[in-house]
This record gives sequence, C-alpha cells and structure tokens, in this order.
Amino acid sequence: MEIKPISLEEWAGFIENRPESSVFESPKYFKPFDLDENRLFLAGGFADNKLKLVFVGSLQRKFRLNLCLSLPTFSFGKAPLINSNQEAINFNEVVEQMDSFLKKSKIVEVIGYTDNENVAKELSNKDFRIEENTVAFIDLNKEMDTLFAALKSPNRRAIKKATKSGVEARKEESEGILPEIFDLLRDNAETRGYSIFDQKNFIKRISSYMREGMCDLWTARKNEEILSCLITYHDKADVYAVFGASIKSAQQLRPNNLLHWKALDYYKNHGYKKYYMGFIKSYEPFGKEITGYGEFKLKFRPELVPHYRYMKIYKKKTHLLSRVLDKVKK
Repeated sequence: MEIKPISLEEWAGFIENRPESSVFESPKYFKPFDLDENRLFLAGGFADNKLKLVFVGSLQRKFRLNLCLSLPTFSFGKAPLINSNQEAINFNEVVEQMDSFLKKSKIVEVIGYTDNENVAKELSNKDFRIEENTVAFIDLNKEMDTLFAALKSPNRRAIKKATKSGVEARKEESEGILPEIFDLLRDNAETRGYSIFDQKNFIKRISSYMREGMCDLWTARKNEEILSCLITYHDKADVYAVFGASIKSAQQLRPNNLLHWKALDYYKNHGYKKYYMGFIKSYEPFGKEITGYGEFKLKFRPELVPHYRYMKIYKKKTHLLSRVLDKVKK
C-alpha cells in the first residue's frame, strides 16, 4: 500500500471543495484503503495552522478517537514530512508539535506515532476496534418520577443542589437573548479549542429556526446571571438535537443537570416522545475498554440507538439541521 504526501495547494483545494456533509465519504485525492470496517486509517496535513484530515471510512464531526497515525501521510507547515528523496524531516519535533496541537484541539486522541509505514501497518492490524457509534435518547413516554429514579445518584444530587442554591432553569421566549447565548458558546469554543462561532451567522440562523417553530432556547440563571444555556431542535414529536455551554465559574452549582431536567419535563408535558441528547462514543483500543465522549449523558441512563438509525431520523426531520453547526462556525 503506497501512501503519498499531498501538497498544501491540493489540500486547500480539497477543503474548499469538500461536500457539505461533515463526513468525508469519497476523498478527492485518495483512494479508499482496503481495511477492516472496524478499523480506521487516515491521511492528512496541516495548512494555515489547522489540521486537515481525510478519513478512510466514516467519521462524524468532533468525535474523540484513538487513531494510529502514519506520519508520512502528513504535511506540516510549509515542509512535507517526506521530501522528494523519501527522507523524514525533523521527525521528533513534528511529533511534539503535533501531539501538542491535538491535545489542545480535543478533536482527536492519538495512541501512537510512527515514521515507518510498515510499523503503521502493523499497529493498524492489532486488536484495535472502534465500536459502532450510538446516540443517547430519553423515552418521554415514561413518567418523570421513573426517569428521575433512573438517574445516577450524582445527577439527582446535582439537580437538588442547583435548585436549593437558587438556580432557575427556564425556556426563553425572545430572540433578544441570542447575543448573550452566542457569547457563552463562543467562550466555551475558545476554551475547548473548537472552531469559533460567527455571531452574525449564528443569530440569523437560530432566529430563523425559532420562527419556524423548530428550535428552543433554554438558560439556567442565578440572580438573572446566565450560568448555562441549551439550544434544542425539534419537530412536533421528538427533540432530536441539543447543544449548549456553561460558564466555568458556575460548574460547582451544576446548572447543566437542572437545565436538561427542566427541558425533559417541558417536552414530556407537551406531548413529545423522545429527547435525543447526542452522541455516545465507546471504543476498545488494544483490548482495553474505555468510555469516551458522552459521560455526562450516560449519567441520565439513556437508551441507545445505533448512529446509522439516528441519522435516518435526523435527515428526515430537516435537511437544514445537519448544516447548522458547520454554518455558524464559519
């Protein structure tokens, strides 16, 4: 299997002309590798201080993954890792910078590096499986007492603590609060190393979804100060996507638990059937079980549905929703 580095010009063209989907299904400059469907290999490069990746297989945006990286597939800065004579360039320095970048970005998690293609192949052939993605949802046909009893005890205590501390969770009716919510989401994105939201795009699109009756805003406050926020997307039957953020100084008050609980109560009382909380990611690198992305959601003891089934529901709801986060982050 021959893996060739790609020029930054080619990368810029690929990124600019990539499909609207957040999943790279047919890389423009790479043919899919013949690998087991439960394994993942990638080719990628750095450009404009951003990591550009092409994944062989399917990858949903922003998952934390354990990956075996073959460094010759990368270009870093303006110098490719492998020159025309197929010699590695400053390998240790690149590894250090790459490791630092990836840890800061919190987009991917790396289990190993190699500048030797054969070693990369060997690592990718080990017992290294990425389990099927699942999506967590709460069945709103159940009684609230039953749902509360099912919560893990730390969540129950958190809800009670937030209420006792004077935190109030509520559904917002006015679009006028969007600038404040934007600031909270932007600050959270900067802290976590995610893409930064564009305020004009964000407010325009969320306002549009609110007017169409498919988006709600929620806040948790104390003394009218916003501690956390939640944005939910829905039709008349199900809530099928949520995202939010909270201020770091308020974490000890646990406002997120109360915020989700109030939203659950509202949607149940208004006849909704399911409340999709988002992705849960589990994987088993080298035989060691690890629970990854979604530990907060797991504490709600949700039911799980395979990702591919959720996506069928998700796409049927609206073709616009799949573009929301991509658009507001440009």
